Amino acid sequence: MSGVQSRGSPKRRIFRKVRRYLLHYILLAAFCLAIAFIMCYTVFFKLDKIKISGCTVYSETQIVDEIGAEKGESLFKINISNAEKKLVGKLPYIRSVKISRQFPTTLKVEIEEEEILGAVYTDEGFAILSTTGKVLETGVLALSEGIPQIVGITGQTYSTGSYVRESSNLNSDLIPQIQALQTVQQELKNNDFNDITYYDVTDMLNIKVMIEDRLLMKLGTNIDMDYKIHFIKGVLDGKESGDEEFENVPEEGTLDFSNPPALHTMSIDIDKVKNEDAYHDFGVEKPPVTDNIVGGEESEPMQTLTPSTQEGEESTEQTGQEQTQEQTGEVTQPEEQSQQESAEQTDTQPEQTQDSGETQETEQQTAPQAQTQTDIPKASPQVNEVNGVVQNTGGQTSGTQSSAAQPSTGSQTQQAGNGQAQDQTQSQNQSGSTQTGGNVFNSPSSAPIVN
Repeated sequence: MSGVQSRGSPKRRIFRKVRRYLLHYILLAAFCLAIAFIMCYTVFFKLDKIKISGCTVYSETQIVDEIGAEKGESLFKINISNAEKKLVGKLPYIRSVKISRQFPTTLKVEIEEEEILGAVYTDEGFAILSTTGKVLETGVLALSEGIPQIVGITGQTYSTGSYVRESSNLNSDLIPQIQALQTVQQELKNNDFNDITYYDVTDMLNIKVMIEDRLLMKLGTNIDMDYKIHFIKGVLDGKESGDEEFENVPEEGTLDFSNPPALHTMSIDIDKVKNEDAYHDFGVEKPPVTDNIVGGEESEPMQTLTPSTQEGEESTEQTGQEQTQEQTGEVTQPEEQSQQESAEQTDTQPEQTQDSGETQETEQQTAPQAQTQTDIPKASPQVNEVNGVVQNTGGQTSGTQSSAAQPSTGSQTQQAGNGQAQDQTQSQNQSGSTQTGGNVFNSPSSAPIVN
């Protein structure tokens, strides 16, 4: 009797009643949630507006098309992860994307664009590269204003959306030129150098940057790039502010900081130092190599001498030739008379003629080395006097002169030529040393000082 009462106690009856209706409560709650979800998915939170920020290259229509979202569509139907990947993959100027839902009806798209580094000249047109080494465009026929050219990158294949790497492996590093330019471009940007004409990475040991199409900065290697550019910025700011300390800084020319801490400046014609490859437009034939002067003609084949030595020799040869022509023009006689007198003197004085031949060989050996180093025959004559006969070893017309007047003529001509050659060489060496050094600005702790 006691067992029957225990099974029918009030507590057990309540427990059985709750357990009986618990399943009904759970099913009812699940049904309500399903109804709410369906209503939100189909009726509420429909896409009404897409807010796009950070994009200047592509239009909103292009971005919306790549996302694949339509107005009136539920926000829950949009696959955010896939939309972000599609935008980065299909639109190369986009570096990164973040998409988020803003309830009840807005989709927010935040875009970070690639920053243009420069353009490389190719056979199909220009290839525009970003600061991350990404190829943004290919086959560009005309560059927009403000895009600098990059000179010195060769042997690369460019395809839109890819990266300029050392190999086809996706995990390989970018080529060294791009890595160096990443640092250079960032430091130029930090120091407010915005008008960049071109970068020259032909020689990685001496990176060059042309700014404002008037100043060529020679930066050397990629080491201490922040220090170099900051120092150059300080010098240019001092020049702009009218500081007397920087009055010798050129308005155009070169700023050589390849060997810090000294900054060498040289005010020269910028056309003589700029890289012509950085000014070629696609489809336009390259201009012939000129002497970088107004109305200059095509240059002759390069010779073994340096440009400064060639200029000194040409001026020396022209001066010597003019003086020799003046000396020989006064004593030149007809060829027949010269030949007769030469024949008579040869018959009467054979020994002296032999001595004169030896004298000619000796003088020809002591001629300036510039005549033997150049490929083009030189026009500087050597006038020798042998027994009253004027002989021109430089190919000029031979003539006769009295034995009393000739020795002074030959010696004066030779001495004048040698003296002017030495003067030209000395002046050329002095000018060459001046152009190489230029103005030098040291690197103290506060501001540069002119030596």
